[in-house]
Amino acid sequence: MSPERLLIEDFRKALAGVASVLGVGLIAIDEAHCVSEWGHDFRPAYLLTGRLARQLCAPNQGSAPPLLALTGTASRAVLKDVQRELAIQEFEAVITPKTFDRPELRFKVIACPSSGKDAVLSSLLSQYAGRLRQVAPGSHAADGSESVTGLVFFPHVNGQFGAAQGLETIRKATGAAVGLYTGAAPRGYPEKSWDRHKRETARRFKRNELAVLACTTAFGMGIDKPNIRFTVHTNLPRSIEGFYQEAGRAGRGNVKGKDGPRLNAQCVLLVSDDWQEQTRQLLNPDLPSDEVYRRLDAIERNQQGDVERQFFFHRQAYGGREGDLRNAIELLGKLGDLDKPRIVDVPYGPSEHDRERTEKAAYRLMAAGVLSDYTHRYEHRILALRITQKDMDGMIAQLEGY
Repeated sequence: MSPERLLIEDFRKALAGVASVLGVGLIAIDEAHCVSEWGHDFRPAYLLTGRLARQLCAPNQGSAPPLLALTGTASRAVLKDVQRELAIQEFEAVITPKTFDRPELRFKVIACPSSGKDAVLSSLLSQYAGRLRQVAPGSHAADGSESVTGLVFFPHVNGQFGAAQGLETIRKATGAAVGLYTGAAPRGYPEKSWDRHKRETARRFKRNELAVLACTTAFGMGIDKPNIRFTVHTNLPRSIEGFYQEAGRAGRGNVKGKDGPRLNAQCVLLVSDDWQEQTRQLLNPDLPSDEVYRRLDAIERNQQGDVERQFFFHRQAYGGREGDLRNAIELLGKLGDLDKPRIVDVPYGPSEHDRERTEKAAYRLMAAGVLSDYTHRYEHRILALRITQKDMDGMIAQLEGY
């Protein structure tokens, strides 16, 4: 189940009822790096997953079942954050592999100007064109050789460097059946039918009815397709962990021989650093985030490289300390009297960014002891916030503990 379901009141009641009758032996949280705000796929709903799962799955308020958190792409900072958020503090609780090396993956970085990305992508894909056109339902091509499918990752949906525009580049370069998979609907496509389109696109790709997907990072979680032979990232990814996970969709169908894997997958990264001095200044660790954003606002679109474009997503996820504080104070002002424990309904805007911003502010107020819980009414775009009953000393103590 998705962690977002744990924020639905009726689902909580149903889960607690099932747990009390049948029992729960283990709580497993997959893709646990999503718990951390510093993780490459952070989702606010994950922040409450550990506490809620333990609480709802504990039989008759007894001891909670053990919790297992799984991730293949967590940096040291993310790992420490995950442990704190999920209350996994024992040193021996962390189990790591001896190596993260995947010898079947061949990585290649190609430096090119932003204006040349389409040409480089077309040249790369033309190498696979013949075999991509042979892909048919089943795991092998018509001539019995290993079939080839691939993923081309774009940084966003619309406009220049977007997946919707890149779809046509892929189609022309390969002549193969291609599909589009993005989190939000491309411009001009009905939002209401986009989820259905995504499900159908994923199904067709898994069945080899589509040879290549133009996609954003919205595609890939839980995908284990043996004939993905290449990935291309057309922009610098948000993090090295994100890149490794997305590139790792390829190369899963290798048959190992005595000399190691017989089939290799190619993972290509196209990097554009068009304005190197500008990039160096923006990445200066001594530069406050507000100053970074001020400089970004002054940069023309035609003077951006990969780093400048990627900062857009960083800014959406983290508006700086001042932005976080401003959002928390704004939400606090909507709660009214804090002396009375009660539930306050707070609506949020139409976009996913609006929802995440409001939800993160609610979590900040939970960390400060102002709120004890919240639930979602997704269909009405409302957060139901439960005000706790703590005096100022209690709130300070809770915040210090956090």
